[in-house]
Amino acid sequence: MAIVLWFVTMQVKSQQLTDSPAISNNTIVGVWQANTDVVASALKVNFQFFKDGRFIYNTDSYNALNPLISIIGVYKIEKNILYLKIQSTKQLTGFKIAASEPAFQFGSFQIDGGKITTIKQNDTDYDEHEIKAMADKKAPKKKVIKIDSETYYKVSDNPDKFSK
Repeated sequence: MAIVLWFVTMQVKSQQLTDSPAISNNTIVGVWQANTDVVASALKVNFQFFKDGRFIYNTDSYNALNPLISIIGVYKIEKNILYLKIQSTKQLTGFKIAASEPAFQFGSFQIDGGKITTIKQNDTDYDEHEIKAMADKKAPKKKVIKIDSETYYKVSDNPDKFSK
């Protein structure tokens, strides 16, 4: 029993992320996907950070019932704080909910129709988010950050590579 407990403890420790040097406005540029660096047919929740200080937060492409597509704004980093100011959102409007097609969607319902609408928000204040560069012990060459309590893996250095 002691050997099994030791083995499980070592597995958990080997999967942990550790803090790395601070992240900067230059090193954050790119596409960062939540919880995995695997890119399948679509991206999961992700941030696109651009050199000019813009960001786009994209919702999970696999969630067929979420009319919120993305959040657009500006960012800055100071020490271990990521400051985000929201300027607009892209949302699907004018849609209806319909039964899903079992061969193509998961779940019982899907969004049918609609049009993508940009809705201005123009926040005047920045929201503060803790940001840390992390090191993945199992894959030290992967670039990993933690924003608040969510882990993001860099999937591209080019923020224009993926778009919704």
